[in-house]
Amino acid sequence: MPRPSRLTVTGTALYGTALLLIGLWPTHVDKNIDVVAWPPVQWMMRNLDITPLQAYDFVEIGANVVLFAPLGLFVMVWLSRARWFHAVGLGLVLSGAIEIVQDVARPDRTASWVDVLANTAGAALGAAFVVIWRQQRQAVV
Repeated sequence: MPRPSRLTVTGTALYGTALLLIGLWPTHVDKNIDVVAWPPVQWMMRNLDITPLQAYDFVEIGANVVLFAPLGLFVMVWLSRARWFHAVGLGLVLSGAIEIVQDVARPDRTASWVDVLANTAGAALGAAFVVIWRQQRQAVV
């Protein structure tokens, strides 16, 4: 197995640190951010006829998907024999662990099974990106 590049090692370390900080932060990471006031969110509420709470939920779910997409990508890059379901399984287990810690040890955080689903979907998305990229690369060769 080839040695991982410096970029892969650095990216993984930075991502892992960010994931742990975000997941285990004592309070909601968007506590002092008025997400609903953002112009794209305002546009969603106007054009999709949704409430501020629905718009916030949409942004939160999207953020959870995006947060875990690199996990799926890094699993596939680090483990050359990994299959997409390995990345999805790790996303599910890691997300579940973070949510359990939030529920037990972070009283100002809100543990949610919706977060687990969104995070797992993000890991699947990251893994799918690598699978498609590898297939495209093989087709060209």
